[in-house]
Amino acid sequence: MLDQACNVSNLTDSQEKLNSFSNSAPPTTVDLLKQYQAVREGAGLFDLCDWTRISITGPDRITFLHGLVSNEVKRLSSGKANYSLFLTPQGKIIADFHLLACDQELILFGKTTIRNPLFDGLNKYLIMEEVEIHDATDSHTLFSVRGLRSVEKSALLLNHNSLPDEYNHIPASIATIPCLILHVPHSGKASFDILAQCEHRDSLRKAFLDAGIIPIGADVEEILRVEAGIPLLGQDIDQKTIPQEAHLDHAISYTKGCYVGQEVMARLHFRGHVNRELTGFILETDEIPQTPLSIVSDAKDVGIITSVVYSLGLQKTIGLGFLRCELRDTGTAVDVFHGEQHVKAFVHPLPFV
Repeated sequence: MLDQACNVSNLTDSQEKLNSFSNSAPPTTVDLLKQYQAVREGAGLFDLCDWTRISITGPDRITFLHGLVSNEVKRLSSGKANYSLFLTPQGKIIADFHLLACDQELILFGKTTIRNPLFDGLNKYLIMEEVEIHDATDSHTLFSVRGLRSVEKSALLLNHNSLPDEYNHIPASIATIPCLILHVPHSGKASFDILAQCEHRDSLRKAFLDAGIIPIGADVEEILRVEAGIPLLGQDIDQKTIPQEAHLDHAISYTKGCYVGQEVMARLHFRGHVNRELTGFILETDEIPQTPLSIVSDAKDVGIITSVVYSLGLQKTIGLGFLRCELRDTGTAVDVFHGEQHVKAFVHPLPFV
């Protein structure tokens, strides 16, 4: 099914729809198809140089961070990692990030949008602890190798017989460049993030390209994200969102004890429920409507669509958003509005592809 859906020869009818994908001048359709195919059938290179990277050092770093973020810190031995959240006291999402435990530091990295709220938020709680918080965004570079053949390509580059297991990281070198390689499931698939000092950026990029790894642009990265049903901070989720609404339970430890927002997380998990949840939609339109889109059913406002792309895997316009739980059965029809613009949409299970 997927191989057929993702075959380039089956995607050529989508050219006009793809050309309307971006608000700015888009890459050519051939470029988009080539990039998408590289990830689905080979390996793609994602340049994450603008991602936020925060380093926490000092003898109290583990106990300090353990009391602030939603996932385990004390149980992370050096070489381990996880996905975690920084929450408001009311349990709303300030930042989401990957957390790496190293011998002498903790590394937090995630999308550009978390840089100021995470750095400022952590510093707000720093009082007497022997901890130093460093914004290392501009001193490091980050690449990600993702796709069906990401394991093969990454192993070849690193000259390793084995790569780190999921949510593990190891020191390594690529073309004699020292780096850290982390195995994380971006877009729901195996991928490897490579962290190095910024002065090695150009040499590192050349090594990836020489290995036949295809550079992936922002448009295709966004298509893959929405197809995987992954919410984006600042677009789909924000400080009005509760993690359970966005299906982010894997970023929460319900056994670690106190942290900021813990009481709300525990109450929802053990005794409560949310009224809306992250939902996928198929939109009956060849256009890419601007978001956000209001969702209406029986003349009532029942949700919102926050991300819309043209899926190269399904060859349909798809969306991510939030919908009241009682309406989330697959195939449920809803009306979607942006101003006077009206589109019919149908609930679709996540991930799309």
